[in-house]
Amino acid sequence: PKEEARRELNLPQDKKIVLFLHRLSRRKGAHLLPEIIKEFKHDNDVLFLIVGDGPERDNLEFQISNFKLKAITQLVGVIPNYRVPYYISSADVYLMPSEEEGMPNALLEAMAAGVPFVASRVASVPEITPPGAAEFVLPYGETHLFAEKIKKLLADEELREKISQEEREWVQRYDVSVIAPRYLELFQE
Repeated sequence: PKEEARRELNLPQDKKIVLFLHRLSRRKGAHLLPEIIKEFKHDNDVLFLIVGDGPERDNLEFQISNFKLKAITQLVGVIPNYRVPYYISSADVYLMPSEEEGMPNALLEAMAAGVPFVASRVASVPEITPPGAAEFVLPYGETHLFAEKIKKLLADEELREKISQEEREWVQRYDVSVIAPRYLELFQE
């Protein structure tokens, strides 16, 4: 549960949390985060958690400081894999502004936890997105649009819950027990 995950991570219960959990690289869209976050500069009830490390870390720290976003942003750094479910469960929205992906496990993990996401329309993202969440799959680099859709999700708890339920059902089609036999069939043909 969200409350339990937040207690475990010592995160505030009274804030809406937007999570970016990736390598801090341009490929994952880390350089776009300050442009998205600055749209929330005066929203004291929002916290952006940035989990991971990589070549964009110094730039992120500089931009967060430059845009005066430290009050609503927390750079967590690298975490052990066993902590990933806690961070995902603690979030109200998962953010993936990547410029390229394959089939992103991160979105599958967010859906399995019932966390609505806002993501770039790259690679297989549109195909793995449930129909009710399609409007939150956006053109890469449209930071204003990303912020707008995050705001829409954060403002509407009923919408988040509806998407959460749909995601949990939808993601089951990507469970290893479903996918593995399909791969075997392909190899046997």
